[in-house]
Amino acid sequence: MNQIFLAAKATFILLFCGYLSNTHAGSNTLSCALKTDQQYLGALPEFSHNTTPLLGYQCQHIPYYSGFLGNWFPSLPNLYVSQSSRLLAINSDSSEPATNDDSSQTWKVAFSIKRFGQSQLSIFSGQKDWQRVLQAKENITFISSSAKNENDGIRINNRQQAQFTRSETFFGLSLIFPYQSDQKLTELRLQNTIINQPIQADIAQFDKHSLFPAQTTINEIMIVSQSHHRGLNINWKFGLGKGEVQLKPKRLLNINSDFNQIISLRSHIELYYQYRINRRWMSHAGWKGDIHYWQQNTDNDDFKLASANAMEHQVFVGIGLTF
Repeated sequence: MNQIFLAAKATFILLFCGYLSNTHAGSNTLSCALKTDQQYLGALPEFSHNTTPLLGYQCQHIPYYSGFLGNWFPSLPNLYVSQSSRLLAINSDSSEPATNDDSSQTWKVAFSIKRFGQSQLSIFSGQKDWQRVLQAKENITFISSSAKNENDGIRINNRQQAQFTRSETFFGLSLIFPYQSDQKLTELRLQNTIINQPIQADIAQFDKHSLFPAQTTINEIMIVSQSHHRGLNINWKFGLGKGEVQLKPKRLLNINSDFNQIISLRSHIELYYQYRINRRWMSHAGWKGDIHYWQQNTDNDDFKLASANAMEHQVFVGIGLTF
């Protein structure tokens, strides 16, 4: 909740700055929607996920990007806030009541700084926080960051539930191009991503599939095609990156720096439909899915990281207005 509160404060400040620029002519869109979504944490192959979806909301402001108006601060900020939790009472995998500990929240802010020709230079930042209760498929040893030696682990038994959190922080620069029917590419993005989430690894002196706290840092380049016009819009995003995984506790892990290097692939697709009610009001609905995959550059029998395949998909329906 703190992140959402801070995002709301940032929203007010950035909107105020945007209005001071006096260059926001066009169709800015402010909308909110109800959504149902699912997230799957990667790099945890020996744990099973609850498949019951989360329920929540999302609100966003999509600015009008002009290739001709303004010089400094040429458009209003692009803003997105969402939150969801598990409200359904029955676990799809059993007759027992489902845990209500599963939740997710996201905020994103992008702010155009300067126009170059018909494009705009933008800075952006955001964060995704996921919390999940997963069930172990076999006996797993968790090596905490405070472990004193390789035998100082916490036992997670087969079919035992454990709570996991994943925090993904990202920021960077992008070059935004106003949408044109004959020019599908709307953004080039350079992004730094930091992910904090426990992952499994096979390391010589530890039990097989042991679980370790980890921080993953990735530098990515992305291409984006995005539009939110009347009718059907097919949006997509592809990214390629390189980075490293740092397992904890470092004092117990003598790791060759070549072994923790990873290559990252990211893809996103969205089917978005907008129905115009009148000049000001519109309704919208859609589906979108994200896949983020990374794997170790160099395989080694004494140090093998579990490949990550984090996924998210959601269905949403809502209403909005243009100004």
